[in-house]
Amino acid sequence: GMQCVEGGGLPPWPPANCTRYVGTRCQLCRVCRAEELDYAGHVTVAGEYRSGGCNGEGGADAVCSPCRSCGAGKIEVSPCTPMQDRVCEKVSPVASGTAFVPV
Repeated sequence: GMQCVEGGGLPPWPPANCTRYVGTRCQLCRVCRAEELDYAGHVTVAGEYRSGGCNGEGGADAVCSPCRSCGAGKIEVSPCTPMQDRVCEKVSPVASGTAFVPV
């Protein structure tokens, strides 16, 4: 909501004495870069996700962090989006010759 940040006399200022409010309009935060993939599903442009900020307190802008990559022995269960990091899970050991298919 609105908060009085300047006024006549000593704070806190009653509405009649307030000369400047904050929080009266929405501010757009920076949008984190989306990951781009080629036809085979390989990352061609590294993406970012919002790891913090953009909370409306003090006007902090969004903080974008690089998407995590799933290391050896892990598979992606949820892709990286501008709002959420990639989620990886360990691959269950399977018999040789069979493919691991996430459910």
